[in-house]
Amino acid sequence: MIVPILHNLGQIAYRQGNLKEAIAAYDVALTHCRAIRGDDDLSVGITLNCLGVLHYHLSADESAKAMDYFGGALHILSDKLGPDSAAVATSLNNLGRVMVQREDFVSALAHYEKALEIRCRQLGEDNIDSAATAFNAGQCLHQLAHYDLSLIPISEPTRP
Repeated sequence: MIVPILHNLGQIAYRQGNLKEAIAAYDVALTHCRAIRGDDDLSVGITLNCLGVLHYHLSADESAKAMDYFGGALHILSDKLGPDSAAVATSLNNLGRVMVQREDFVSALAHYEKALEIRCRQLGEDNIDSAATAFNAGQCLHQLAHYDLSLIPISEPTRP
């Protein structure tokens, strides 16, 4: 019962713009997840992803921490949910965001492409998460001066 409460407190603090308070709540949640369920439990993976998002938003200086959290989340989520799950795609997309923040557009693009492949298959091409990842990949292609590739749609729009 304590972990969902701590996640909710962290989410409230995040929405109020208090990232350090949110991180503190998720840090406590992570401690409880690990103590109750072990280091490789799904709740640990979800909490690590949340901490990665918070450190990503805290500052560019926190990108190494964010990458560590997202990498840990990716490992657990892939193991527990399968490498083709929407949650894995979210972690891949988040890792791509950190790599863009670090101006490593080649690595970011590789993560976005894998995330997009999973999201389109699991959620559909018209899903907002698929669209967000396609947009992120397009921005990387633009940064890499692959302008022609950044304009290709996921699929041809259907005509009424």
